[in-house]
Amino acid sequence: MWTAAILPTLILSLPQGEPDATADRAATANRLTYLDQSGPYSVGRHFPKLTTPQWVGEDGVDAVVILAIDDLSDNIPKYEGYLRPILDSLKQIEDGRAPVSIMTNRVDPESPQVAEWLAEGVSMEVHTLDHPCPLLDGGDIGPASKTYHGCVDLMHRIPGNLPVAFRMPCCDSINSPSPRFYRELFEGRSEAQHFLTIDSSVCVVLTPDDPDLPRGLVVDPDGTPRFRKYLPDDTFINWVEDYPYPYLINRLCWEFPCMVPSDWEAQNLLGENNAKTIEDWTRALDAAVIKQGVFTMVFHPHGWIAPEQVVEFIQYASRTYGNRVRFLNFGEAQARIDANLLGGQSVRDRFGRDNGVRLIDLDGDGFLDVLLGDGGPRLTKLWRPAGRRWELRPLPTSLIMHEGAERPTSVRFAVLDPGGPPAMIGGEGPVKHCWVFDRDRWALADDRIRGLPVDIGGVRFRDLDGDGRCEAILANRDRGLSEVNGVYRWSEGGSSWEKLPFGLPPGAWTIGLQRLDSGLRFLDLDGDGIANDLVFSDEESYGAYAFADLERGWSNVLRSGKAGDPDAILPIVLGFGQDNGFFTKDGAMFWVNEETAESPGHAVRLPLDELKRVDRE
Repeated sequence: MWTAAILPTLILSLPQGEPDATADRAATANRLTYLDQSGPYSVGRHFPKLTTPQWVGEDGVDAVVILAIDDLSDNIPKYEGYLRPILDSLKQIEDGRAPVSIMTNRVDPESPQVAEWLAEGVSMEVHTLDHPCPLLDGGDIGPASKTYHGCVDLMHRIPGNLPVAFRMPCCDSINSPSPRFYRELFEGRSEAQHFLTIDSSVCVVLTPDDPDLPRGLVVDPDGTPRFRKYLPDDTFINWVEDYPYPYLINRLCWEFPCMVPSDWEAQNLLGENNAKTIEDWTRALDAAVIKQGVFTMVFHPHGWIAPEQVVEFIQYASRTYGNRVRFLNFGEAQARIDANLLGGQSVRDRFGRDNGVRLIDLDGDGFLDVLLGDGGPRLTKLWRPAGRRWELRPLPTSLIMHEGAERPTSVRFAVLDPGGPPAMIGGEGPVKHCWVFDRDRWALADDRIRGLPVDIGGVRFRDLDGDGRCEAILANRDRGLSEVNGVYRWSEGGSSWEKLPFGLPPGAWTIGLQRLDSGLRFLDLDGDGIANDLVFSDEESYGAYAFADLERGWSNVLRSGKAGDPDAILPIVLGFGQDNGFFTKDGAMFWVNEETAESPGHAVRLPLDELKRVDRE
């Protein structure tokens, strides 16, 4: 039986008391909705884990450390002088290797020093050509694309280097990352048709609320949280809590979150080269080992932390944990994920497209399992944490449609019964099927889709009334006002899906023209603990509606109108489904894009409690 205690923190709500049983049932039923759209902040302490033993491929290793130094820009002697004691220290514990990733702006691809670094185990990664802070600025995404993709191509020109990772400039000090970047730039390809697979720009904060961690690791002697104090200011929102694991952003990007504090955050609070920084780094490493996670370090050769202090951290890791901690660079981490987690596949195919990889906790044990649908053998991989091993099962269908350039998803995931297992609905061909994950394998259950529209691309499954069972919501803009569009509920008496007497509000679509993002998002706007309310906005119209019940639907209008109204909600999507940098966090909606750089915190913020209906004459 699934419980809400192990669910992803996907509900964004107004301040309220403890959720009741109805909200718990809805959270359990909606635990798979992140598979439809997962942004950079969709994980947290309750999200299923992807621990180091699941992907590192080495017995006895509990945690990985990635040392990633920023800002190399034609100043190689400075970096060689700073890194040399660090590289030599790593060689002593990593069999002669010196795994460090250098997040680079500009460098001569033919530099002999770069070639020497590569031979020692260093990887040269991407940090934009020009280091703009923020990257998205000036009302035009073009310069951001040029400096990002140009740096991707430059790193590929270095002989023997295969860049895989990006770090956003100033990600530890300002809100420079944005969903717009991940969707519109990271998922694209450069002029030379190159692309990356890892980002390391979201910060992770370890907190006293994590039940896995001893209080002494996450609390200072005065009783205050050890790590939260390093966040730059109250406007800084580029962080997740208690999730030091790799996770996927929008299916195509592995996020390796940066451990708080970075050396900049530490010197900003404590001053340069402070011994307290090393103390807190070692406590964060202790926590990463307990949680079997990853410690991704952000540091610079700018006088904020001395190289001898980084060596002290390395020696602490070796002395305290020995072979339980492995130092890797980003390229090595990616190679191990592909080999040991994904069976030799990757989340992106050779053209950079969706390769049919999905991470999902199938059995409710709190650990992510893996579905491999399209890049090789179709497999279901079940993680057995007690034995630290994978078990393989067949996967009965492809997960993407092999048509056109975008390769849209061919299945949707849902919970069809209260407390029940995941169901997978769809399939690549014209005839759709349903499989339920029962007794560690996928069982065909086509009787569970009787009466359900076959438009799998447009349907979204979500528990609207908190009974623990998903409804099916369909409003495909390509179909217009088709009678098929509507909301469907499973009827036990009729053993089929039945259409309810309401649909989405005017202007709201589950999928836009040509299968693109319509700008619809489900949130908790009325504070009942259920993410069944909705917000939508594009360059034509907007709306915010609270859900009433299965008779009246979204009849509670909080705000609606045309784009350009004085109180209009900013577009969630632009043009044909382009991401406008929208996300939700801490009781508010945010936009971070090239138009928001002058706003407080480089973001536009709209608190949810301000979403009220505005009466007009």
